[in-house]
Amino acid sequence: MGKINLHESVGNEQHRTISVITEDRPGRGQNSPIIEEKIWKKIQYFSFFELLKDIFLPAGYPHTVSKDYINYQIWDTVQAFASGLSGALAARAVLEGVGVGDQTASVLGATITWLLKDGTGMVGRITFAWWKGTSLDSDCKRWRLYADIFNDLSFMVDLLAPFFKPHTLPIFCFSSLLRSIVGVAGGATRMALTQHQSIANNMADVSAKDGSQETLVNLAALICNLIIVHLVQDRQLSWILFFLFVLGHLYANYRAVKVVVMSSLNETRFRLLYDEYLAHHQIGSLDAINAAEPVLLPARRRLRITYRMTNEALSKYEASPPPVAAVGLPRGC
Repeated sequence: MGKINLHESVGNEQHRTISVITEDRPGRGQNSPIIEEKIWKKIQYFSFFELLKDIFLPAGYPHTVSKDYINYQIWDTVQAFASGLSGALAARAVLEGVGVGDQTASVLGATITWLLKDGTGMVGRITFAWWKGTSLDSDCKRWRLYADIFNDLSFMVDLLAPFFKPHTLPIFCFSSLLRSIVGVAGGATRMALTQHQSIANNMADVSAKDGSQETLVNLAALICNLIIVHLVQDRQLSWILFFLFVLGHLYANYRAVKVVVMSSLNETRFRLLYDEYLAHHQIGSLDAINAAEPVLLPARRRLRITYRMTNEALSKYEASPPPVAAVGLPRGC
């Protein structure tokens, strides 16, 4: 009878020990080779699985992340793969638009087009962050979906560039403007979702492992793109594949943001909670409120809270108003 101990540890902290007890071979004082081979295969499988878990999942998973983590990451992986495939088709159109393969195109013209395109994107990032920066945190699910819609729209604009070569400069500038919105909204909402997922003060680890997952998906998409760009030369087929990839990308994004269960309240979730209480005299659960939250269109009805005060209380308030200067405002404001 033998015993093999498998230790799982994170850093210097040991978490658990798995023991495998072997049986003696009948009639002999040593373990059966068949049993030893099966045990070795289990050890190899265990080690390989744990290695993948350590590489791509946060330490202590699933106890150190939110309960919606794995569902969101699965759909996020699907959307990243579809986005990588559609992005390759758009990149080829961009290169054709700036003059790659065209002997009449000049290097100076392509350089100016590229610089103006990048400059437009820089101005767009600053403007969009000033305009919508405060709402990216509270409405992170909606803006996460919007960012990917704008991303696909920018790819479509790039694909239109070869058909309008005399107007490639404004087309690429508009595409860069859309992509600047994607950069600001996508980056900000990703950080908000990472903060929601990290429940054990491990935001850096969750963010790093999310980057590793995305890099692996992009690598897989790159291998597929090497095959696609060689096989697909017809523009009509390119458009068909592009729309198929976009549909898969948007569907996966929609499913990803719908599985997120935020534990905080924004205006929309508070309105749903308030309506649920008025209708049924009970507080809705987090799962129900998040499932009912619209992620594509904003709420049409604005929430209004009215404060009512009796005449006696109003008279006391007018007789002795609170000191305005106590909150840092000048008197008379």
